[in-house]
Amino acid sequence: MDLDSRLEELGFCKKEGKDGSIKYFLYLNDESKFFWTQITVTPVKDAWQVTYSRSEKQVGLWKIHSVVKKIDVHVISKIETMIEEISEQKVKTPDLLRRICSS
Repeated sequence: MDLDSRLEELGFCKKEGKDGSIKYFLYLNDESKFFWTQITVTPVKDAWQVTYSRSEKQVGLWKIHSVVKKIDVHVISKIETMIEEISEQKVKTPDLLRRICSS
């Protein structure tokens, strides 16, 4: 099975840039249920850069803002290792305090 279909099984969508570059995006928008709200996979040379980011809503004076609170970047050279790590991180949940505060 190729990388496209493996990532598609995990819920990623593939986007091609104007320059021909390819990125895979997974949006887990509910910050009270999922720790990571976005996971991005970018092919680089003989590896993949996997970026995990967590956004949270904050109330400003005039509107609500989505603010990135945490970013982790991993470079992985084996597809199996990457798929396994993404599967584990995808189901990661926020700690109890974050769940209570965002409810």
